[in-house]
Amino acid sequence: MARWTSWAWAIAAGLVLASCEKPDPQAQRRADCANASVAPGDRIEACGALIDAGDMQEAEHAATLANRGFAYSETRQPTAALRDFNAALALNANDAHAKLGRALILADSGQLDAALPLAEALIRQGQYLDQA
Repeated sequence: MARWTSWAWAIAAGLVLASCEKPDPQAQRRADCANASVAPGDRIEACGALIDAGDMQEAEHAATLANRGFAYSETRQPTAALRDFNAALALNANDAHAKLGRALILADSGQLDAALPLAEALIRQGQYLDQA
């Protein structure tokens, strides 16, 4: 009986410890950064915190930069947006989200000759055909 009680206490202690695990602090930031319905300022903050943490693979880093670029664009900060789109494309030249963002900024600023190759690349990739 004493052996059974020891095992029961060990299992109970393990369950208590497992339930005390801290959630991933970056999970909410990742969700906010990627969610277009979150306010742009909050997305900029969430994406920035993820970038500052620096524990991402290149593809995730590029996607985070592109997400922040769109948030900057929504807050009428085209220079910051373009900087993030360029950085994202430097990490992942095939990132369609960053290509679209860069193309939109360039087109909005009247640089159609620079936006056209990006739009053509998106069409070739089969991405964002409704916006390219």
